[in-house]
Amino acid sequence: EDLILEPDAYGKLRLMGENRLQLNLSHSGHQGVIGVTQSHAIGVDIELVREVPDADVIARSQFTAREQREWRNSPTAQRDREFLTCWTRKEACVKSLGVGFLLQPALVEVGCLPFHAEVCIPLGRGRSVVEVASLPLWGDAVAAAALATPEATADARSFFTREILPA
Repeated sequence: EDLILEPDAYGKLRLMGENRLQLNLSHSGHQGVIGVTQSHAIGVDIELVREVPDADVIARSQFTAREQREWRNSPTAQRDREFLTCWTRKEACVKSLGVGFLLQPALVEVGCLPFHAEVCIPLGRGRSVVEVASLPLWGDAVAAAALATPEATADARSFFTREILPA
C-alpha cells in the first residue's frame, strides 16, 4: 500500500518516492514474471508456448537475418518455442531501455537460443549495450530478463528524444 507505481514519460512503470528500485513486469495467460533490481534498468517478458500462426510474417519484419535463419533451421516441433524465445529476449531488451517500441525489434539481435548474451543496440552513430538471458521455467512458458546500465538507458532515451521525438 505504501508503494506507488507511476508510468514515466515513455510509459515504463517506476516506483515513486526516494526508492531507487527498478522494476518491470509481464504476464501471459496465467503466468507472470516480475523483475526488480537496485542498480540497473530491467526489462522482462514471458510468453506461454503456443502456436503462432503469423510467425513467418512477424519473423520477416521483426527478426534480423541471422535470427530468421536460426528460426527456420530449427526442428519443426521446436519452432513455436524458439520463435517465442527470440521474441521474449527482444522485448526484454527493449523494455530494459524504457523506450518502448520506438526501438524497432528488428534492430535488436538476440538470437533464438536461450543463452546469456551481450546485445549491442544501434542508436545512430552510438549504441547501448544490454545483457539478456532467458529464464529457466517449468512448464510451457518461455521468459527473458534484460539489464541495462543507467548510462545505456540514458543514451537510448536521449537518442529517441533527439532523433525521433524532436521538440
